[in-house]
Amino acid sequence: MCMLFSALGYVIGSANSAIIITKLLYRKDIRFFGDGNAGTTNVFENINKFVGITVFCIDFLKGMISYHLALQPFFDDNYQAIIMSSVILGHDFPLFFELRGGTGITSLLGGIFAIDRNLALLVFSFFTFMFFVMNLLHLKIFGFNYLEESEALSFLFAIYLIFLRSTNILAKKYFLISLTIIVFKHRYRVLNMLRSKGAIKG
Repeated sequence: MCMLFSALGYVIGSANSAIIITKLLYRKDIRFFGDGNAGTTNVFENINKFVGITVFCIDFLKGMISYHLALQPFFDDNYQAIIMSSVILGHDFPLFFELRGGTGITSLLGGIFAIDRNLALLVFSFFTFMFFVMNLLHLKIFGFNYLEESEALSFLFAIYLIFLRSTNILAKKYFLISLTIIVFKHRYRVLNMLRSKGAIKG
């Protein structure tokens, strides 16, 4: 039964809104613009802000749907975490788009919001604050643009909150599995960033 629900979650995740909307409205493939990522940030920066916000809302909703999909009385928190993370897997490696999708952070935030609203609001508030500070002071830590810098710092903040401060077991398991998927998806980018900072050699 878990495999069936996970497969359904994967199909839901595979419906990548960034690719679908930009192709329908502009006859463009967002994966050939900016950093090539089929997600909110790339659409926001390389198409327009309204479409970016629309993509954000849809991807956020996918994360919330994953929670309700997994919220069955015959699943424990291990199965629930796997089913919820299957949406992230579909978003990152979409069945319908040559396995070339987005990052899944927005959908992950939507899932966290469904599990623990206060936790998600803390992360989103931190992101808003950091984006304001980065722009105001022209700060860059990772060498990304201000929006991506704020996302990266917010992701680190989320790791701290969920693994070290939260007592919600489902949130921890869901975040851990999703984090593994996201890091694997962007492993080369992470390695290149670490090399550029001198953290690793070769």
